[in-house]
Amino acid sequence: MKSLNLDSRRLEPAAIKEIQRFINFGECGLSYDVFIFEMREAKYRPSPEALELIKQAAEALGVKYPQLRWVANNYGIPDAMKADEFKELRSFLSGYFHEDWDLEASGPREVVAQFLGSAPNSCMLEAIVAQIYRYVGEHEDGNELERALIKDLGCYYLPSGDGVDAGAWLKSLASELKKAVS
Repeated sequence: MKSLNLDSRRLEPAAIKEIQRFINFGECGLSYDVFIFEMREAKYRPSPEALELIKQAAEALGVKYPQLRWVANNYGIPDAMKADEFKELRSFLSGYFHEDWDLEASGPREVVAQFLGSAPNSCMLEAIVAQIYRYVGEHEDGNELERALIKDLGCYYLPSGDGVDAGAWLKSLASELKKAVS
C-alpha cells in the first residue's frame, strides 16, 4: 500500500495542514473531502497516479468519486476564455445533465422541465440560447460536438444514444428555452 505524500508544490499550505490533521486523527474521509474541495476550486491538479489513488480512497471510504470538469479534459482546466464565453451554458448543462441526471429524470425533456421549473430569469435563458448557437457553430462535426458536450460543458447526456445528432439536440434545446422566454 502506498503512503500519502503531500506535495507542497501542488497543494496550498493550509490544505496540507488540514489533510495532515485529519489523517493524524484517523479522519481519512475528511482529508478526502479537503482533496476534493481543492480540486474543485482548481487549486490542486493531481498527477494521473495521484488521481488514481484518490479514486481508490473514495472506493475504500465507500463514497462516490465526483466527476470533476477537468478530469474529462485530460487533467487540465478548461481554457479561461472559453470558460467565460460559455459560462451560463456550462452551468446549465453540467448542473442539470450531470452524471446522475438519468436517475433524477426519465429523459432529457424532463430535465429541461425541471430547469424551467426552477424559474430561471429571462436574461439567463437568453444567454444560454445565444451560447448554444455559438457553441454549435464552433463544432461542425457532430461526433466532435458530442465529445465536446462532456469535455467542455460537463453534459453527460449523449444525444446519439437516443439516435439524435448533438447539434440537432442542442438547437431543439435552444428552441425550447426560447419559448420559455416569450
